[in-house]
Amino acid sequence: MEDLNSIINALSKENNLERERVEKAIRMAVIQTAKKILHPPSTIVRGRFEVDLISKQPAVYEVFEIVHDSSRQPAEGFIYLKNAIEKSKRRDLRIGEKIEFKYDLSAFGRNGSELLSTNIDRAIKEIKGQSLYFYYKSKIGEKITAKVVHLHEDGSTILDINDEHIKAVIRQRDKIGDEFYRVGDWISAIIKYVLIEKDDKGSITIELSRTSPKFLENLLQLAIPEIKDGAVVVHNIARIPGKKAKVSVSSNNPKIDPVSAVIGAKGIRINSISAELNHEIIDCITYNSAPDIYIKNSLSPATIDSVKLVEEKDEQNETIQVAYVTLQPVERGKAIGKGGMNLKLAKMLTGYDIRLIDQNEEQKTETERKSSVHEVLGNLFK
Repeated sequence: MEDLNSIINALSKENNLERERVEKAIRMAVIQTAKKILHPPSTIVRGRFEVDLISKQPAVYEVFEIVHDSSRQPAEGFIYLKNAIEKSKRRDLRIGEKIEFKYDLSAFGRNGSELLSTNIDRAIKEIKGQSLYFYYKSKIGEKITAKVVHLHEDGSTILDINDEHIKAVIRQRDKIGDEFYRVGDWISAIIKYVLIEKDDKGSITIELSRTSPKFLENLLQLAIPEIKDGAVVVHNIARIPGKKAKVSVSSNNPKIDPVSAVIGAKGIRINSISAELNHEIIDCITYNSAPDIYIKNSLSPATIDSVKLVEEKDEQNETIQVAYVTLQPVERGKAIGKGGMNLKLAKMLTGYDIRLIDQNEEQKTETERKSSVHEVLGNLFK
């Protein structure tokens, strides 16, 4: 049998894997093989295995601790004194001693060699799959561009990212609106989820998304130099994919207007991003650390008179942040927006449950309250 130490070096180099991980995988493969060859199902006494990969003649050692003879079957790694004497042909053994039995892997025969080769191949695929898994998991939220290679009947799209061990897929729910792809199209998306498949190939499935707010954030970073270099900061993003989005930004440079920087001259920057998102409308607003001002900005293009912030209990008796927003009746439609999208996005952006109150109703309520007070006082002095 070929020197396993050389095999480790070769596999490590060929698969671009750390030598220590390959060595550990091969040790486990050798142990799996030894257990299969040495321990058929009827085997009662089983030892713990150690592997020598350094020697020119690789070997596996079955190690036992000698225990007192009893009627109970010893646990794995232990052997009765009488069985140890019988197996080793030694009479000088004592209880509590460790005894090992060496097996030369080359003596396992052709079946053992083929089984070991299979186990090593499986082990390498597993650690390669794990390496790919952790690599792509660290890339979650990052944008990639891939080529469409297959369209499923369920609406899922398979993409090629130039790695035979990786299957990239965009589910129907992660597409923008009713967008449709053709084989050969190049699609941009972010990595949303990474999964190791339960097969013998160590393959990885990467789920991609074009609907995540993170995808819009990536597009903003690529299209707007002020965001990339940190002069403009993106604070929050809310999206109704394919329809409308709101982005809140601020500037670290007093000479830079963050909203203008994002929009660009004649809207050229924001329009290029909108085109990538299937012409999703993108509103850009100024972020403010004061919640009431932030909420006012989030409801743009509506003009807001006042904002009152309170804490209330919801139906589950959990505390929620509520903003009572007072505005003129003519501004109500702007605040709500088409199909309620503007209000919904403002809630998503700020984290507040925004409730609109018409100024006329507010004034009417205040008048009724004052009238009620005067009425009560009047009755007291009748």
